[in-house]
Amino acid sequence: MKFRTIIFAIQLPLLWCCASQAEKGNVVFETAADASALTDVIKSIEIIPLEKTNGSAVGPARNTEVCLLGRDYIVADRLSSNIFRFSPEGRFLCSLGPVGEIIDIDGCPVGEMPDRISNFQVDRDEVTAVYATNRAVHYSADGRILSENTVEDLGYQSFFVPEGILTYFGYGAGRPYRVALLKDRGIETFLPDESKVISMDPSAPLFFPYNGSVFFTDTYGSGIYRYDGGEVSPVVIFDFGDTALGERYFQFDDSFAAAEYMLSKRFTLVQRYIRNGKYQIVETFTQDMGEVTADYGICKGGGEWKWFSLGMSDSSPFFNSLRQIDEDALYCLLDAGLLSAAVRQPSGTILDAFLPFISNPEVLQTVSAGDNPVIAKIYLK
Repeated sequence: MKFRTIIFAIQLPLLWCCASQAEKGNVVFETAADASALTDVIKSIEIIPLEKTNGSAVGPARNTEVCLLGRDYIVADRLSSNIFRFSPEGRFLCSLGPVGEIIDIDGCPVGEMPDRISNFQVDRDEVTAVYATNRAVHYSADGRILSENTVEDLGYQSFFVPEGILTYFGYGAGRPYRVALLKDRGIETFLPDESKVISMDPSAPLFFPYNGSVFFTDTYGSGIYRYDGGEVSPVVIFDFGDTALGERYFQFDDSFAAAEYMLSKRFTLVQRYIRNGKYQIVETFTQDMGEVTADYGICKGGGEWKWFSLGMSDSSPFFNSLRQIDEDALYCLLDAGLLSAAVRQPSGTILDAFLPFISNPEVLQTVSAGDNPVIAKIYLK
C-alpha cells in the first residue's frame, strides 16, 4: 500500500558532492543572489521549442520530465501520463502509449484521474514507465508496447536495475526501511527507518543513473545515496544550518505533530540530483510559511561547491527547470508563458543573465503562452 499524504508542488534538482569533499564531511548549503556560479561555466545556450500538434500537446512544465534517447528527447507529463518523443530540433516524432487530456494540477477534471507516471527511464532504445498503480510498461523507441506487467509492493518511485527493481518507500511508510531491492527471489532492504512522520510523495524524480550506478535522493533527508551492484552507500550530506529539519523532527511520536513542527519553521530540503563526468548539480527548496525559494549548487571536478539562483517561481522560466545532463550539456525545461513574458521585458529578470549566451535568440520571439514547454540546452565549459 502506498501512502501519498504530503505532496510538495515544486520539483528541484539535487547535488552530489565530489568524493574528496564527501570524505571531509558535510557540504555547507548557502543561499544565492544570482546565477553567476552557473553562467561562469556556460559556453552557449540553444533554445529548442517543442513542436505542438493535435497529438503532442505537453502539459505544464512543472509536471513534465525529460530523458535523453540518443539525441532525441523523451518528454513525459507525469500527471496526465502522456509520453512523447521529439527530435533534437524539437520536431514531434511519435507518442509512446495512448495520449490523454492534459491535466493542470490547479484544475483537475471531475471524475477519475489517469494512472499517473511515478517515474520513467531510458535504457538504450527502450523506455520504461512505472505508473502509480504499480504497472510497469516497456515501450520501444517508436511507441510500441513491448511488455506490460503489474509489480506488487512498489514504493513511491522505482528504478529497474540489473539485480531487480530498486524501489523507494521513504520515511514514515510504516516499514523499518526506506529503500528495497525487489528480486525474483526475495527482497533486500536499505536505510532503516523508525520515524513516525507523514510519508511524502516526492514531486521530482528520486533516481538518476550515471556510469553504471544509480544515485537517489531521500525526501526529508539531507543526503544523497548511491546504489551499485546490490549495495547502497551515502555519497554526501548537506548541512542546511538553521533551516535543517534536524533530529527533533524525526523524534515525534505523532506524525501530525511532526508535520506541524515542520510547517511552523523555515526548512530546506533537497530533491533532485543530476551529474556527468565533470559536473554535479543540486537543486534545493526552502519553504517559509508557504513561501518557497530555490537554490542550486554546482561542483566541477574536485573543486568547491558554488551556489546560484535561477529566480523566483512567479517570474523566472528557469525556476525549477533543470531536468537532465549529459557529457555536453545541461537541459532545462522552460514554461512557454513565463519565457515569452520574460522576452518581452528581460531587464531585471533571470533571462537577462542568459541572453548573451543564447546562440539562436531569434527563436525566442516565436514563443508564446500556450505553446509546449521549451528546452534550453546549456553547453558547459
